Amino acid sequence: MKLALFVLLSTFLFASAKQTKIPEDVAKGEELVRKVLKGIELRDRKIVGSVFEDSFVYEGCKNTKLGKKEVMDMIGSTDLPMAMVLESNTQILYMGPHKFTTLTTDFGRTTESEFVVSKNWKLQSGRMASC
Repeated sequence: MKLALFVLLSTFLFASAKQTKIPEDVAKGEELVRKVLKGIELRDRKIVGSVFEDSFVYEGCKNTKLGKKEVMDMIGSTDLPMAMVLESNTQILYMGPHKFTTLTTDFGRTTESEFVVSKNWKLQSGRMASC
């Protein structure tokens, strides 16, 4: 469960990471990050929830599927110092319009996840690419 939390949080905490995305994508991504960090800081589920489509599903390893509510519960249990650690160890890679991959390194181990963003810049779906 902690690995899933780590991977999910890394998705949203990529603002200071090296970016290879086009400028519009970078600005929109940074906006998502600011919203999540503010939601964690204020313990405000509404702010955190605003970055997800209602139908958001994250597919983890071993056919684990987490919906918006489960992801929000995990993020809600994270404190700001942990969020900042994840932010500094995450890189986002541009895959195409509204698609990106995150690479998060923790104690020498790299975890990769892929995400799709909707046309209105909310997270639509995600999956762990490395199990």
